[in-house]
Amino acid sequence: MPIQYAPDLKQQALEIIRDTGGDINAAHIKTGVPERTLYRWRNELWQSWRRTSATPVLPNPPKPLPQFEDDLEAMDFIRQKIMSELLNLANNFQADSNFMTPAQRIMLLTQLTDRFIKLDTHVRAREEENTEYIYEYEVAHHVEKEEDPEGMYWNDREWVPIVEGEERVYWGGT
Repeated sequence: MPIQYAPDLKQQALEIIRDTGGDINAAHIKTGVPERTLYRWRNELWQSWRRTSATPVLPNPPKPLPQFEDDLEAMDFIRQKIMSELLNLANNFQADSNFMTPAQRIMLLTQLTDRFIKLDTHVRAREEENTEYIYEYEVAHHVEKEEDPEGMYWNDREWVPIVEGEERVYWGGT
């Protein structure tokens, strides 16, 4: 015959489970109630919540998908949807206890966060590929012109004295 526990002890154990986020071991250590019994009590409590809670309203028919110009725009849309779902889950973390266990909620948050990080990395890398960098710079080129020395000419290499009657010879030839 199963052991009968006082209702106060059962209530205390369920409060510990609630306060510790579903930690059965903590409730077992604090109350001395066997873990198997605590699991049964927790499941009975969740089942009673499900029976007494309102039936979830099914969402409206799915909206038509928006049209995207390219894959990057589509991935950015998905990224925004995942982020809004993460924020919604985090905001309603305690209120959703009727529909999933704390472990299931944590698993869902972890998986969505992981997908968000991977998608965010991929989107950012694609944005970097499509980024065109334009570098603008000015080059100031200043050359001081020396005056021609008197009686000299430039033969493409050096200044040569002008000799009357002599043909001017340039470096490249005549």
